Parts: sequence; C-alpha cells; structure tokens
Amino acid sequence: MNKNIFAAAGALSVASIVAFAGPATAGPVGLMDQNGIYVVGVDIHPGIYTSTGPSSKYGCYWERLSGTSGDFDDIIANDFVDSGRMQVTIKPTDYAFNTEDCGTWTMVPPRPGTGSSGS
Repeated sequence: MNKNIFAAAGALSVASIVAFAGPATAGPVGLMDQNGIYVVGVDIHPGIYTSTGPSSKYGCYWERLSGTSGDFDDIIANDFVDSGRMQVTIKPTDYAFNTEDCGTWTMVPPRPGTGSSGS
C-alpha cells in the first residue's frame, strides 16, 4: 500500500477545510456593546449611533479619533455624559471610535434617500 497517497489525501482534506472556514474576523457592524476602540470600516460602519446611556454611576466618555497613537491630537471630538441617551455621528473619515461606560451604541438606520450614513 502506498502511504504517500493517504498523506496527500489527508493534506488535501485539511486544505479544503481551511479554505471553507474563511477569515477569523467578521466585517464591520452597526453595534458597539463593549468598552474599547472600534476601527471605522473594520469593526464598525460610519453613521449615526445612539447609546442606551451611561453604564456606570461615574458617567460615560466617548471619542471620535483620527488615529490610535494616544496623542491628544488624535481626538476629533469627545464628550463626557453623566446621564441620558447620547447620539454621535461617526464619519467615514474618522479612523476610530472609543467608548467607555456608555452602554450599547446602536446604528440608526438611514432615512430613505439620504445615503448610507444618514446625512
């Protein structure tokens, strides 16, 4: 019996499984439900988002960012809110969005005839 035939068949099966599995990361979404930095076009879509409100008694902090170096100059816009729902427009030109203790951010569906970002 030729062992090379079985080895080749086994390698082909593994390659087929890997090819059908696809990439490990998902595409952008319209939901942010955890603290952290979300890259626009990779983790989230640009658009208008509303938040359920601060998830901490200390309030919520968010930033629209032009980069993630940590430099003050990376902040395009930011706010600290201690109560109530919030709304922010994340632009296609923004690099990322940072959220801390703001609850869940959900993308507002665009109004008919206004384009994909609702503006």
